[in-house]
Amino acid sequence: MEGTFLQELGGFFIHNLFTIFMLVVLWLVWRREDLAGILLLGMSLCMIFLFGPTGIRGGTWMMISLPTIVGLLFLGNYCLIRKHN
Repeated sequence: MEGTFLQELGGFFIHNLFTIFMLVVLWLVWRREDLAGILLLGMSLCMIFLFGPTGIRGGTWMMISLPTIVGLLFLGNYCLIRKHN
């Protein structure tokens, strides 16, 4: 890519915006598994509406499925811990 350093830095930031946002969410709610699971599932739903049914292709489904799986794992762990206590 040709451009100035700031243009390249801006492109890097735009392409990693979702990852940075997901890391911030996980960092904020790491100790609250129920809230982390709900927020990650909400992020997945927002991504489905953001991309729309016509814009979803193979790579997009993979990008949407990762926070869905992690959110379900957080909620599953929360339910298992709550059941044993």
